[in-house]
Amino acid sequence: MMRFERLDLNLLVALDALFDECSVSAAARRLNLSQSATSGALLRLREYFQDELLASSGSRMIRTARAEELREPVREALMFIRHRIARPPAFDPMTTIRTFHTATSDYVLDVALGPYMAMIQNEAPGISTSVTLPTFDMSDKLHRGEIDLIISVGDMLDNRHPTLPFLSDDHVVVAWEENTRLRSGLTQELFLELPHVTVHFGNSRTTAHVERHFDQLRVSRNIAITVPFFAAVPALLLGTERIATMLRRQANYYAKILPLTIYELPYQIPDLQEVIQFHTARRNDLALNWFVQGLLKFTGNKSVS
Repeated sequence: MMRFERLDLNLLVALDALFDECSVSAAARRLNLSQSATSGALLRLREYFQDELLASSGSRMIRTARAEELREPVREALMFIRHRIARPPAFDPMTTIRTFHTATSDYVLDVALGPYMAMIQNEAPGISTSVTLPTFDMSDKLHRGEIDLIISVGDMLDNRHPTLPFLSDDHVVVAWEENTRLRSGLTQELFLELPHVTVHFGNSRTTAHVERHFDQLRVSRNIAITVPFFAAVPALLLGTERIATMLRRQANYYAKILPLTIYELPYQIPDLQEVIQFHTARRNDLALNWFVQGLLKFTGNKSVS
């Protein structure tokens, strides 16, 4: 049993789970412990901190004010121990088994992450990635250690953790190649008139980069369909007069496999600047560094230490 100033450090793992779940039974399942053992851990924690930590409120438990103060420091301490002290001394891509939980868009998945995973499948057969769409709380999830990487636009992140420049791309307009309304090309007037397919990410309806800039320009379009990711857009253009604004790399990706035509966007929209962000405590995570540096090289970026 390891103690620091009378605190059994093993209890910090239980405390972290209890804070997250606000339930002894749920924390017990997460820790793979019996409910009585987890209740005992909570009792010892209450004695040490001289605070109830989790208080009953009807049929549920809520964190006390002291618990709210402790929640972030406990999570940061565990992150530091796991990734700076208790990490393995070496990394071998052929034998390591890791899943990197990544918050990013289907754009990155199509043009970079998916092809990169295909490239490394023989070199690192035990490396996998689990992808979720960007949300406004993804930086908090990264900070809590619930995800490993964020690949997104910089204005959706905060400054608590380091970032690396990743991809830069501009916007184009995509349409079915037999869209007769576009025989003479795409004008600004026609852009406003034709029905659009737009994207708001996932259930949280997070606004896409280009949509925020259209709002700033007060560009009022004829919105016909809104979908939760860009990969759904191309099929909704086929056989119709609909158009969509997409990033050039992804538009080229779909134009190679579908009957689509790409037009220049008749508005000045800043290029998308994607960055990679990871927890500051993960700087010395050899497997994560290998994964990130390989992804940077794959997309033509120089390795950044």
